[in-house]
Amino acid sequence: MTEEPSFREFDPFDAGEQTYPITTYQPVYYVARSFKDAQEKMRHYAQSLKRPFNVRYNSITSSLDLDRDVTVSDDGIPKHSPEKMTM
Repeated sequence: MTEEPSFREFDPFDAGEQTYPITTYQPVYYVARSFKDAQEKMRHYAQSLKRPFNVRYNSITSSLDLDRDVTVSDDGIPKHSPEKMTM
């Protein structure tokens, strides 16, 4: 390995756009100040994602509750549909 990796403050918006070549070592590492800081940033990032449905974890049934029916396409991307989502 000839180049040293760089370290950046954890930012999920930036990390999601970072490209990683598959033939070399990882060039960038994202470092959070704390676990709580990473949680807050990930929560903010997740809330910014646009989706046509809402998901909530049901700890009693250990399942996900959706506020409307969705299906998952072959590429794994959910899409709104009158059919129920199957896992």
